[in-house]
Amino acid sequence: MGVSIYQQLAGLIRRDPARRGLAQSPALAHYGDGAALQRAAASLAAEGAAVALVTGFPILVGGHPMAETDGPPGAAMLASVLWALGHEIWLISDAVGRPALAVACEVCGIPQSAILEMPLTQSGAGPPAGSLQPNEWAQRFMGGAGGARPTHLVAIERPGPTHTEVSLLQPARGGSPPFDRFRAALPADLRDRALNMRGEAITSYIAPTHLLFEMAGNRDTRAFTVGIGDGGNEIGMGAVPWELLDDALGLPGSGRIACRIATDELVIAGVSNWGGYALAAAVAYASGNVQVFDPCTVARERRLIESLVRDAGAVDGVTRERVPSVDGLPLETHLDLLAEIRALFHLQP
Repeated sequence: MGVSIYQQLAGLIRRDPARRGLAQSPALAHYGDGAALQRAAASLAAEGAAVALVTGFPILVGGHPMAETDGPPGAAMLASVLWALGHEIWLISDAVGRPALAVACEVCGIPQSAILEMPLTQSGAGPPAGSLQPNEWAQRFMGGAGGARPTHLVAIERPGPTHTEVSLLQPARGGSPPFDRFRAALPADLRDRALNMRGEAITSYIAPTHLLFEMAGNRDTRAFTVGIGDGGNEIGMGAVPWELLDDALGLPGSGRIACRIATDELVIAGVSNWGGYALAAAVAYASGNVQVFDPCTVARERRLIESLVRDAGAVDGVTRERVPSVDGLPLETHLDLLAEIRALFHLQP
């Protein structure tokens, strides 16, 4: 029996150029493998899917949050495929991520009306008078207020809160959670807080979009959820037992950054954009209409990432420099993988 297209896609995105450990970890091999990609793609390709894509990771540069070049491109590519299939879509971020989504929509031909900005709560200070609190905003959106109710949520390179002793009990594992190890790794004041790869708290810079994924498990707002990440601190990583992430990340206590929010399917990639590219291709394949992936060219993606830096002030998440690179990878190296994905479908780069 030959290797399926989904297995080939999964194999491509499991490279680990930043050497974070997750993409190459044998213990995490079935997260985002061919079977997981196939399940996620089949669900997203189904007729009547209404998909909300959540992205945007703030990078602190001189104490100021900047949009990252990883995340919005992958989300926009998947959104463009879903849009071409006739699905209703939303692209959700916050004040930091919205400019990047505006640029991405312009380059990919997605209506700007698809962008939604979730309110931000900073350091105990609520939104401006008269506006919705984040939890109210989430409840209205998940309930379909003013439009269709989302059937699917996809998070791509979107930070979420760290674990607590309660969340450590999920998902199911073979034995008792390693509470002592967890307590030593993560001080109480950093629990249930979003952290970046450097262990810095970034909760005050992001809207609590993880609330959408928590609500997706409720009967009245049930939605199929997918998480895509590369570092352990993204929404979706809660599907992995905390100690497995701690082991895979390699350094003592590095699991402190692990996000507690789980998703129905988790795609671990060497770079989150790559996970978005692979899922977009998988959805096109699952729909029986591979041609909807044809506009997702290397040239368009190069233009998008260059525009993110020039017009939205985006920065590389690893180097924190305002240059068109992704996770420390030169742009051409980053885009080589997209060319390989397109070659699987006999599409020109």
